[in-house]
Amino acid sequence: MTFPEYRVAILLGVFYLALHLLLYVLVLRMQPLFRSEEGIFLYHFASATVFAVVSLATALVHASDAAVALAFALIAIHCIYSISFLELWTLAEGSYSMSILTGIASQETLSRKRLIDAFASIGDAKKGNRLSVLSGMSLVCRKGKVLSRFVLELGDAISGISRVPRQATRSIG
Repeated sequence: MTFPEYRVAILLGVFYLALHLLLYVLVLRMQPLFRSEEGIFLYHFASATVFAVVSLATALVHASDAAVALAFALIAIHCIYSISFLELWTLAEGSYSMSILTGIASQETLSRKRLIDAFASIGDAKKGNRLSVLSGMSLVCRKGKVLSRFVLELGDAISGISRVPRQATRSIG
């Protein structure tokens, strides 16, 4: 590849990401699937997978170190874009912090207890939603199941290697 070909590859990669964003903003965000955390994750995961396969296949066809480096750079840009998008979507989706700030601003004398009571249900709902999504993807399960024990043992092994106190990993769940 010569420099103009690299420039075309970079432009195509950036153009793809711009189209990916515009497709979501203009069309997909109205669809029920893309209003869920799982739908957004799958949208970005499928895109990143296809993007990586095409980028690496193109780099292998050109068989040069520069082409492979460019492919990894484009994949890294996609990863940064997807992680940033997912983070912003998660922050906007629940609007938990914004709800608290709005509540504080609108009511001058909101006691700490009333503030906690008023917004605890939002936090509980977000936690329940996250746990159900993770459970549906088989990433977490209820205590006592084989996978739960395996994950706890894995956490113990990692904490042993990293010298994190055992109770820090056991208190999760």
